[in-house]
Amino acid sequence: MAQAKKKAKAKAKAKAMKSYLVTYHSGAAAEKKMAKSTPEEMNAMMQKWMDWAAKCGENLEEMGAPLQKGVNLNSKGKASPSSRKITGYSKLTAPSIAGA
Repeated sequence: MAQAKKKAKAKAKAKAMKSYLVTYHSGAAAEKKMAKSTPEEMNAMMQKWMDWAAKCGENLEEMGAPLQKGVNLNSKGKASPSSRKITGYSKLTAPSIAGA
């Protein structure tokens, strides 16, 4: 019986939570800076990223991944180059955007 209550509680919590997709954008200057970064600078940037992830705690559902060479898809499924740069994403789960 305890197992059933635990499952019901987890299901209710999941219903109360909302998912948020965070998209990351960068321009050419940021991309050039990253490409020229030393290993120490890259480690410092990665540490900031990991600190943010730790701060999110259980709300961070998916750390995400970098994205490259995105395209636009029209309603017929035809791809064309995209001028908008979404360079990565993460997925957060929280009861509200303020809680994310």
